[in-house]
Amino acid sequence: MQPASACLCCSCSSKGSEPDGLAPPAASYLGVVESPSHFSVSDGVLHYHNHPVPKLSYDGRVEVVMGPMFAGKSSSMMRRGRRLALAQKRVLYVKLNKDARYHRDKVVSHDKLAQDAVSCAELSETVRAAFEHDVVCIDEGQFFSHLAEYCDLMANAGKIVIVAMLSATFDRDLFQDGAPMNVMAIASSVEMLTAVCMFCGSDNAENSALIRREDAARAEPGCTLIGGPDMYKAACRRCYMKVAVASTRSDKKK
Repeated sequence: MQPASACLCCSCSSKGSEPDGLAPPAASYLGVVESPSHFSVSDGVLHYHNHPVPKLSYDGRVEVVMGPMFAGKSSSMMRRGRRLALAQKRVLYVKLNKDARYHRDKVVSHDKLAQDAVSCAELSETVRAAFEHDVVCIDEGQFFSHLAEYCDLMANAGKIVIVAMLSATFDRDLFQDGAPMNVMAIASSVEMLTAVCMFCGSDNAENSALIRREDAARAEPGCTLIGGPDMYKAACRRCYMKVAVASTRSDKKK
């Protein structure tokens, strides 16, 4: 992830040599560029994934809602989106197409709050629709590659981007591409939520404990497994460590 150093909006382009490390034409865009190949210029107009970028107003923002599972991240995101809809803002909801825990084409929280959504494998599939809306709400943001690049461009184009995402994997590791940290770096606000510990009932659960350790073998490093209460429980620090110790002992016996 790296910002460029000169201006390129839909109506102007910079002249002169491109800075090192970024291939043209992405080199002239003032924003986060994780993959220069996603940007191009045609007739002086900046394109992102082959879609023309509206004039950059730089008056949008990125809001992040983070925490473990069962903390109310998706619910908080949807409440924010619905509040903005009351102000006549056009709101687009985006979710991962592999997440069919409750519904394939709806964002659904664990407390069954639901909203129609665009289901996709990559955020690039939603670029055209996002440019046609005022607000973009992204659920389970940690699953999407180039998340910071997408969010930064949308905010530069005047959009309000609200991202609900896990803060870490079930083994308290960073996600593969560092998505949460990268998005936090460009966010106007970051809300860190906690859940109620499902083991002891304390109100400070900050981790997502995998309760069926046999599922861990299916997870790639830096990734997470999509699942619900059948696979995960919110855990406070003390209970998380108890589960981790018990799992280690169980693995040694095998």
